[in-house]
Amino acid sequence: MTRNLLIASIVNMSLGGLFILIGFVTPAWVIFTDGSVGLLGACTYSRCASYISRPAKLSAALALLVLSFIMEFVGVILVGVGCGCSGPKKNLILGGSVLSIVSAFFAVVGLGVAVSYFFSVFSTVTLGYSFGMTLLAVILAVVAGTLGIKAYKTFEN
Repeated sequence: MTRNLLIASIVNMSLGGLFILIGFVTPAWVIFTDGSVGLLGACTYSRCASYISRPAKLSAALALLVLSFIMEFVGVILVGVGCGCSGPKKNLILGGSVLSIVSAFFAVVGLGVAVSYFFSVFSTVTLGYSFGMTLLAVILAVVAGTLGIKAYKTFEN
């Protein structure tokens, strides 16, 4: 059972990291009738452009999401290395699992900063798939961390 929990944790962490990456690089945080806006740039249906000067709130949101992605990536490595190991290496599983939950916290704060910026700039906001992918990544990161901690506790018994 512990092995299955670890595999599920690694899969969820990997998908969470992938969805965070997709979320912050795609330009569909806010959807309009003739285009969309993201953290890195804006697009119409014919072309995309990067920001010349990115607003501070978007830079902060981007920084938080990049940190979240890095933490999720390191968490996958820690749990993967700790997998199947006994003794002190099982602590890697705990460390990777906790890192996944911390990653989710950073992503939630990044989501909040980005969404507050978009609500302050635009009169009506329709959130797009980039927001949804990042929100899904948060859920996966929390599930992965919880599964990893559960696996760690079964090692204890």
